Amino acid sequence: MKTNTLDDLALVGDNDALNMINTVVKIDGNLIDRWSSTEQLIYWLNKVAGIIVPDDLHSSSALLEKAKELREITRVLIQQKKEGHSLDIEPLNAFLHKASRWLNLEYDANQSLIVTHHYAKHSPEQVLAPLAEATAKLIAQEDFSLVKHCEHKDCVLWFYDKTKAHKRRWCSMKVCGNRHKVMKFRKKQATL
Repeated sequence: MKTNTLDDLALVGDNDALNMINTVVKIDGNLIDRWSSTEQLIYWLNKVAGIIVPDDLHSSSALLEKAKELREITRVLIQQKKEGHSLDIEPLNAFLHKASRWLNLEYDANQSLIVTHHYAKHSPEQVLAPLAEATAKLIAQEDFSLVKHCEHKDCVLWFYDKTKAHKRRWCSMKVCGNRHKVMKFRKKQATL
């Protein structure tokens, strides 16, 4: 697997928290962790989540460890909520409590005033704070009926259904949707 590339599946979640849990994918029946190194994590944080990791944390194994911990916390919370179970929110709150965030009033390129969000980045938890916040917002504020698991039996990916009719079934029509169509076609051909 290439370290510094993102394929179409990297962004199927349409939400940073879902894209984070989608960093574990199933390929040929095997679960593959796209964060198998700190380098891969830093690349993903930058390209997908828009998080710049300070140089002093680039060689930190703690960053990778904490990112995987947050990803698992997020996965468990989403699963618990989808199944109607009570949520164990304390592990996520532990991440949120370590965040240090402030707002700034700035001028954009057109000299219009904008409000920007800034985060301290002295620890792995602080670097990951935007993802912890994305998880909290997804769990507490978004329409959770639109959080869906891909319907393909071999897929482990999640997505936020932003389609107009909210009838999206597949993480990617190009991948899982086509697999389903092919299976359906072959099944039909076998009965003829």
